[in-house]
Amino acid sequence: MTDAPDIASEMITYGRQPLETGITMEYARKGHGPHSFVLVHGYGDSWYSFYGMMQAFPDSCSVLAVSLRGFGESDKPETSYSIGQHAEDVIALLQALGTGPSVIVGHSMGTFIAREIALRAPGLAQKLVLVDTAATGATPPLVALARDLSELQDPLPRSFAHEFQAGTCVNPLGGGMTLDKIVDESMKAPAHVWKSALAGLLDYRPPAGPFPELAQLTLPVLLVWGAHDEIFLREDQDTLLAALPDARLSVYAAAGHAPNWEVPEELCSEIRNFCGL
Repeated sequence: MTDAPDIASEMITYGRQPLETGITMEYARKGHGPHSFVLVHGYGDSWYSFYGMMQAFPDSCSVLAVSLRGFGESDKPETSYSIGQHAEDVIALLQALGTGPSVIVGHSMGTFIAREIALRAPGLAQKLVLVDTAATGATPPLVALARDLSELQDPLPRSFAHEFQAGTCVNPLGGGMTLDKIVDESMKAPAHVWKSALAGLLDYRPPAGPFPELAQLTLPVLLVWGAHDEIFLREDQDTLLAALPDARLSVYAAAGHAPNWEVPEELCSEIRNFCGL
């Protein structure tokens, strides 16, 4: 285990694990119960994206939040930021830590990684929770963002990270989370990671369907969508509902793109209900 980051919590422990995929990955853990949850963050974030939810989970749940390659205190290689590579990293981490079958919770970019984990290692995924997602990551706002990032250089301007993160939520943050800390975590990713990770997301699935791999995800899926999300829209949720064999949608009428920041306790409670806990 590593020393705890500058985030007050007596319940959360921290570590960095060398992986067979060639990187060392940061993670945070809480609880030692029989019910296992793996939390996979979105673009520009880190494990801290789920800090409020981790506080809300009871000790009867074993919760693991990861920092994907390039983000947080995980290694930041120059290459290999595809969705498939992120999934392989998380699978390798779960195997290294001896994590058994789990509910995989993804937010934004992390939802595509969660899907890929379930496709590549179905024995590790009991259920999926996809928070603000779509069938493809190549939506018009993200395509436009890729153009805007073409001139991004190090050192990363804090104003860029702040504007990007502040634009994804519409309410004050809950669960003891702060926008300043979210921006602090975003600043740990250098410019090449911002560009390469977004390129990997845009390349994951073509913007026009069909999406035949979705029919292979026969496990139960909970879709969570903030009605003020301007990145992934309601029609994206309807596409997924039609394509996934066993999915249901929960709409958060007052939330934006990050219900896990804005209403982490409420989201945690809904996920537990979805899992019968």
